[in-house]
Amino acid sequence: PDQRYIGKELADALEKFVLNGGGLISSVLTGTQDEAYRSTGKFTLENVLGVKLSGTYPYTNGYIVANDKSLKERVLDTPHQVWGEFTYVQATTAEKLADLWDVYIRRDGAYYQGGSSPIGQHTGYPSITLNRFGKGKAVYIAGDIFGSYTVRNNWNLKNIFGNLVDMVISEALITLDAPGNVEVVLKKQEDRTMVHLINHVGERSMKG
Repeated sequence: PDQRYIGKELADALEKFVLNGGGLISSVLTGTQDEAYRSTGKFTLENVLGVKLSGTYPYTNGYIVANDKSLKERVLDTPHQVWGEFTYVQATTAEKLADLWDVYIRRDGAYYQGGSSPIGQHTGYPSITLNRFGKGKAVYIAGDIFGSYTVRNNWNLKNIFGNLVDMVISEALITLDAPGNVEVVLKKQEDRTMVHLINHVGERSMKG
């Protein structure tokens, strides 16, 4: 999702994909660098995402505060702390699904960086948006929820992403009611479709 350089061929393909009914999820600084990996200051897929890049968030962590009912499914009704980068964006055609709140700033201008800093104030910017483009939909996430989930293992972030996938996909190829440790692999072979379910519980790391 945070693919910072997107060439013209790929950008055109993604735009056509969403225009014709596909679903896209993008995050943080996707498509904001040129072929030399220099910042362009804007999104290559600006029209598809329906947001404009305004700046970058200055702190090491921030909060996603959901205000969309569908986004709150299977998620605790509380602000969700995300560690890592955030961007400031302005919606052009996209609708806001969640707000971006900053961390609590002390009177001396400092904040608690080493742990769970208390929530501060609303930044005035969205943290998650949804744009309808042609027949499809595109979601933009302003924070690095993927890196934060990897490091902090906040299960709410996983379910927020799952809800976003449900929003942009019109018809799922397969649905599964199982714990999060079950992986689904779908494979087509000639005239049949095979579904593999892989249970990762109890796996031991292979070292050495």
